[in-house]
Amino acid sequence: MLKATIKEEFKKKRIAFNNSADPLYKRNDIDDLAIIAHESKDKTLLRLFDNLPPLAVLKKTKTDQQLKKIAAAAVKKSKT
Repeated sequence: MLKATIKEEFKKKRIAFNNSADPLYKRNDIDDLAIIAHESKDKTLLRLFDNLPPLAVLKKTKTDQQLKKIAAAAVKKSKT
């Protein structure tokens, strides 16, 4: 699975998205920022990334993660 990664010089940068303005190195939602960068074609955002997978890969990864969470919640609920 390809993951978006931030260039070293931008890891301490703060960008507000997803209800947080933590420095990028503390974030676990960098793929969401990568999707925003792709969809907006914002050069300021695009230059933050050392590795920027294609938009389709990012969206599939996000969808797969959400489906796993839903499945885990369903299993947990069925055990109660």
